[in-house]
Amino acid sequence: MVRHPLLPLFAASMLICQGRALAAPTLTNNVAIGPQPVTVAVEGGTHRVFVADPDLGAVVMYDGSRDVVGGTINVDGQPSSLAVDTQGHRIFIGNRDTVGPAVSVADTGTGNVQTLVPAGHRVWCLGYDAQINRLYVGDPDGRDLVAVDGSSGQTVGQVPLGGAPVSIAVNAGNGEIAVAVQGTAPALAVIDPNNLTANALSIPVQNGQPTQVAVDSVTGKFFVARGGLDPVLLVLRPQSTTFDNSIPVTPGVTGIAIDRNSQIYLSHATGVASIIDGTTGNQVSEVPIGAGNNQVSDSPNHAALDPDSTPTRVYMVDTSSGTLSILTGQ
Repeated sequence: MVRHPLLPLFAASMLICQGRALAAPTLTNNVAIGPQPVTVAVEGGTHRVFVADPDLGAVVMYDGSRDVVGGTINVDGQPSSLAVDTQGHRIFIGNRDTVGPAVSVADTGTGNVQTLVPAGHRVWCLGYDAQINRLYVGDPDGRDLVAVDGSSGQTVGQVPLGGAPVSIAVNAGNGEIAVAVQGTAPALAVIDPNNLTANALSIPVQNGQPTQVAVDSVTGKFFVARGGLDPVLLVLRPQSTTFDNSIPVTPGVTGIAIDRNSQIYLSHATGVASIIDGTTGNQVSEVPIGAGNNQVSDSPNHAALDPDSTPTRVYMVDTSSGTLSILTGQ
């Protein structure tokens, strides 16, 4: 499949960044969203927000343009990972249980849901490449990344990882995939989308387990949250085979979102959000958002950014308090 370069978008984003000071966002709302929300995703353009709740066995819809809770998308099992196809108005739903479809797909407008990948394996994370309509599925039991066609659900590739995948990021510019892998040899696995038969480039993560990974679409850098006694964001620049530097962070990162100005938003198990300038590595601010004790075993992403919101809106879920927190830029 042909990948069309996204350089005009990147160039425009870089112009926005030049000469603009990064501002600290404010907490503008806390919304009761469900008994156990564990991950959040946003559909660009429509401002629709989706929150997976394994206790409900459903995905709760939130209308970000009107700030109201909508209906639910009911699925079998325990939904705990999400990926959005903004152009196709679809949301992919990963099930961390073996009961029910491994991956379901729902229409974001109607909520109608269908099975994409049948039951058989647990799913801990998802990533989607809109340009080639390919979904990446993290299987902790097989310890591999499975690539499936976004329409048929047919497997088109499978990459062994040597551990459990807990987070996936896809670079929209070149399709490169990065996977945070936990286990006895924790690593960031970097995968070429054009060669799914080759082994992943495995970059060791020292002194802790990786919990999240996200990509800055402007710079192409991957940011990896590492836990442990010395929590940091590890930075991988394009074409690098080792981490280039690290940024100290507040412990217990449960989610990462990055905006077009390379500002990084982190949700934490301690019930706070921290905001970091991705260019300098300096912390911009820290905002209380929830009751704390956020951590869950399979590290879903607790943070998502609305790419088309003005000013910037970031959504974070707090598992313990059952809330959806909304951060709004200045």
